[in-house]
Order: sequence, then C-alpha cells, then structure tokens
Amino acid sequence: MIELKSRLKHTWDVFFSRHGSLNEVQKRVIPLVLEGKSVVVCAPTASGKTEAVFAPIAETLYDERHIERLGVLYIAPTRALVNDMYERIRIPLSSLSYKVGIRTGDKKAGESTSHFLLTTPESLDSAICRLNSSFFEELKFVVLDELHLLDCTYRGDQLRILLKRLEGKLKSGKVCYAILSATLNDPWKTASKYISDFEVVTIHGKPKEVFYEILVAKLEDGLKQISNTFVEKGIFKALFFCNSRKRTEEVAQQLKRFLPADSIGVHHSSLSKKERGEVEKAMRDLRRFYCVSTSSLEVGIDIGSIDAVVLIDPPPTVSSLIQRIGRGNRRTNKVLAFGLCEHQEEEPLFREMFELAKRGVLEKKDCSPDLSVGIQQIFSLLFEKKRCVEDHEILSLLAILGCDLQSFRTIMNHLCSLGYVESCGGFGFRASEKLMNMGIRGVIHSNIPDSDEFEVVDASSSKTIGKVVVDPYVVDSFVLAGKTWRVLKIDVNKRSLIVKEESVFSTADEKIFGKRSSLGRFSSLLPVVS
Repeated sequence: MIELKSRLKHTWDVFFSRHGSLNEVQKRVIPLVLEGKSVVVCAPTASGKTEAVFAPIAETLYDERHIERLGVLYIAPTRALVNDMYERIRIPLSSLSYKVGIRTGDKKAGESTSHFLLTTPESLDSAICRLNSSFFEELKFVVLDELHLLDCTYRGDQLRILLKRLEGKLKSGKVCYAILSATLNDPWKTASKYISDFEVVTIHGKPKEVFYEILVAKLEDGLKQISNTFVEKGIFKALFFCNSRKRTEEVAQQLKRFLPADSIGVHHSSLSKKERGEVEKAMRDLRRFYCVSTSSLEVGIDIGSIDAVVLIDPPPTVSSLIQRIGRGNRRTNKVLAFGLCEHQEEEPLFREMFELAKRGVLEKKDCSPDLSVGIQQIFSLLFEKKRCVEDHEILSLLAILGCDLQSFRTIMNHLCSLGYVESCGGFGFRASEKLMNMGIRGVIHSNIPDSDEFEVVDASSSKTIGKVVVDPYVVDSFVLAGKTWRVLKIDVNKRSLIVKEESVFSTADEKIFGKRSSLGRFSSLLPVVS
C-alpha cells in the first residue's frame, strides 16, 4: 500500500485520507489505471469502485489540469445517477484545480471548459452533434458506470455507436476505458461489445443474508400491515419500490393513512431535479423517512442507510430485484425485504424471484441488436455533419448492429421516401430540411420511447387481465397476474394490448425474467420487409 500511496502523491489525501487505507478493489484497480490500461470492474455496490478509478485518473492528468480541455468523460444510465456523481466528485476534484462539468436533460454546467464531463448516452449524443468537434480530440479516459443497466437494450446499442463516433474525433486515437458494474453475468463478453484490450477485476462480496416476507393482500391492507410491522420493529427508514410512476403516487397516498405524512416522499423521473434532490436529502439526513420510488433509486444515488425494502408487485427482472433489495441495510450483511402483491397467482412468481436472487441466478437476456438505433444514429450523424456523408461512413456505424449492405440500402431508400434523408447523387446522403428541423428541436438524440398505460385483454376469453405500462411502439412479452403474456396486437388508439398466455412459470424456465423486449422510438421508421 505504501507504494501505491507514493504513486498517488497528489490525490491520496483527497480520496483516501479519511479511510487511511485501500480496500481490495482499489488495490487491484488503481495500478492498472495508472499504467494506462482499460479495466472492467465488477464489484459490489459501495465497494469503492468510484475512488478506485477517479483517483488514478486524476493523478495521471494532474500536470495537465491547468489546460482547459476535456480529458475524462463519465457516462451513466440515468440523470439522477449523473447528478449524484457530480455532487460526490466535484469538491474533491475542484480541490485539485480540476473543472467538473455536467450535461443532462436536467442540468448543463461548465461543460465547455471542463476537464471531467458527466453525462448520459442521450446527452452525449447531443454534445457530439452540437459541440465543436475539437472538444473531444484530447479525451484520455471514458468511464462507463452501471453498464448492466444499458447493455442488451437500445440505449446500450446507441452507446456502442457513440463510442465509435467519439474515437473518430480523437487526435491520438487512444482512449482508456473503465467499466463499472455490480452485476455482470459475463464481464468479458459484455465489455467486448463496447471496448477492446482490457483487463477484468472481479471482487466477490460476502453475500447478503436476505430475510423476506411476501404478503398477498389488497394494497391498502398490505400497506397497513407493513406499516404496523415498521412501528413494532422500530423501522424508521424504508424504500418502497414500484414498477410505474402512477403506482408510486398511489402507494404514497395510501401510506399517509398509516405513517406520518411528513415522513413520506416520492421519487421518480417525472419529478423535477429539485424535488428529487429534496427527497434524496431527506433520506440521508432525517431519522425517520419512507420513500416511494420507481427504479430511479435502484442504483448509485447516496440515500444513506435503509432499514427495510418493500417491493410493490414483482419487479420486471431478477436483476432489478437484486438491485432494489441491495439498497437495504448497508451497515450489515442482512437485508429485510417485503413483497406485496394483490393476486394470489403472483405469490409463487414473487417467491421464486427472491430465491433466484438469494442464489445469485440472473436472467438470460435477449441481446439482439435494435435496428431502430440505426435510424436514430443516421439522423444524429447527418445532423452533426450538415453535409453529404458517404455510404461507407454510415454503414460502418450500422455494421455494429449487424446491418449488411443490402439492409443499409433498403433503410436509406426508405428514409429518402419518407422525406428525412436526401441522396447526394450516388455519393452518400444528407439530412433533409425536415430532419434538420427535428435536430434543431432536439428530438433526435433519444431513442427512449414514450410510455403509457395499456389495458391487457386475453385474446382467448376477451377478458381484461389488468393494466401495464409499456412502450407504445413494440412490446414483446411481459409478466402480469403471475403469468407470461405474449402480445398479439397493439391498439394504440384504444390503449389496449391483445395477448395470449405463453407459458406457466417454472424454475426451469428463467428466461421469462429477461428484459421486456421493446424497440426504440424510431422503430416505426424502419422499412417493413415482407
């Protein structure tokens, strides 16, 4: 450790003096970063991954800190996580004379003169299109945080292409990557889709002891029972996770009947940054507080120690369940969790998900590339260049998604027929006025579809099963009422899904816990192939 401390002569005090020593993940990762190697770090939450990466990066760039140019790009899946990281590292890095900038849908600050820029994939897309190309040319490090939340989704596909576009802007052509995650099934396979020539550091934390109870009751009755348990056991800090924003509001209102109203807060992406920040602060600072949240609090954000976690309805995946219950009681290795479902049919599913989580068995993901990302990236690239772009340049990006020459030509001809793209007489393509106007309005950088609540109707009986929140463009299958349903037809106008039951859940068939297969918002612009 003495050797490492001497190699961190400028940054040790800022990052590690209050701890006095390095933990295992830091001992293994710091030397690799100092040697300029790309690294994939798989380690439990709150294991010091952030310091293990940012300290050696800051040390490496220390002599360049007086030059106003971007050296480090940090990319995270959510605005909330970016905002939280900004607050965590801004002060220590500023004390070393580094400038830290942020670019999200919530906030833009100091990006033009920053040494470290924190952003999301969608805001990075916007920055690539709108900032001077020279802004990225001296980039030395890229940190990809919580990559498992992006991988095997259209957002992960978008990030893969954005990284290639970034590398095309580098003077040196060389950038070092750090991928951070708590849950990667196969670190080598996952990371290889985004970067090359890297080393993997895996730290297996001591498994948490999970104590859980599943209640089958109407929402009001279940919340009353859980609230009484909190009072009896002296549980003053708890997180309630819901699968939709509407559900969080419903649960919060019901909770106020059983717990002090001023001790209950709501956290989801529709709330303003200020509102979310106040709730996060209350969770950290108040002795008694109960927060009802969507997945927005699953990862990363500092909310202090939590006594219990309550899952309202089964979460979409086992990974999500692990992330949620992992927020509980970080002071010990014991987690107290409650599951609440309103239908008896959901209880076996809920129980099996808990048992899989306790064994560390994750779902199998469908990682087929999403070609809607190709549409979005064609739009983004043509808007950025504002000139004719040759075929090979566009095709080199789409090839990341497995798109061949014939598919490329079909897509480009289709976009021309729709008026988004114009041919340059056989020498490439350029953005039409229609597309340029879309770019100016900022609607081309995100491929995240709008979501809405849909009524679910069983095709065999015409019976309404319930409601789900899904992407209105394409949805493949989902779990509802303890059963797996495959979508046969979507009626966007009536907000209904016509479905059929696909299979009965069994422990042998874990794939139903995979991601809800959905396509990005630009999927409607893909050509229909007969």
